[in-house]
Amino acid sequence: MKKILLLLIGIFVSLAAFSTNPLINGKLDGELKSYKNRLGNFEIYWKVISENEIYFGINAKANGWISIGFDNTFMMSGADIKIANIKDGVVTIEDHFGNGPTKHELDDKQEIIEFAGKEEGQWTFIEFIMPVNSGDEKDKPIKIGQENKVIIASSNRTDEFWKKHDFRESLKLVF
Repeated sequence: MKKILLLLIGIFVSLAAFSTNPLINGKLDGELKSYKNRLGNFEIYWKVISENEIYFGINAKANGWISIGFDNTFMMSGADIKIANIKDGVVTIEDHFGNGPTKHELDDKQEIIEFAGKEEGQWTFIEFIMPVNSGDEKDKPIKIGQENKVIIASSNRTDEFWKKHDFRESLKLVF
């Protein structure tokens, strides 16, 4: 009985170890496309995993929160926003939507599939996998192979998601 229990535990541990996505590993490796802003304080890395999932890595010179938003209409309005922080060693990432030019709120449905992060010195690195199209009306589908409107922001003053950014930028990227 003891041998069977140990065998089952070994199988469970092996399955758990190999069920996580190898891209979520705390490193920027593999074939990743990237954008680095001209100020040198915000980097975005991505890889289309499948027609259903996309990986993002964000490395920002900030020790508060960092965020990326997709397909805004005006400033933050209408954007599908992923916002993250690391506080007391705990990584938090939330799915928000822009409900006004300078406002956002928590989405009822959190579609982040997997995530991790770390802080080193003045930099915060967050990586996550999300659906290309969650089907949620508050999320925006990523247009693979086409131009996407993207907004990025960070705060070096606070971990609180509701506090104003120190840095922001709008850009267009092809994923």
